[in-house]
Amino acid sequence: MNADTIVRNWYLVDFTQDGKRLEKRVLWGIVVEDRKGRWIPGDWCCTSLVLEEFEDQLFKTRNSLYQADGEGIRMEAPVETVELLRAGYSPDQWEALASIRSTLNSGSTGDS
Repeated sequence: MNADTIVRNWYLVDFTQDGKRLEKRVLWGIVVEDRKGRWIPGDWCCTSLVLEEFEDQLFKTRNSLYQADGEGIRMEAPVETVELLRAGYSPDQWEALASIRSTLNSGSTGDS
């Protein structure tokens, strides 16, 4: 099987809701090659739901086959994090975003 898209620095994110794992996951990574011309090398991509996983780190969505190249991370995350993934934030950036959000929320009250 030839992959449509090859990614590196990848995350396979299994979604959870209320602490329970859902049968829903996406692949997020940095594009190495995209034979369909949707992304250029160096872009990030977040797949639609992964429907099948194969040996050799191949992941099938409804319309594409992705190859995850090299080492990656499989993790669980609340289903709400899909918004961050789709906005381009990798899971390793989430902690920094949470810290910024916390700082902004605890900042000034607008009283001057």
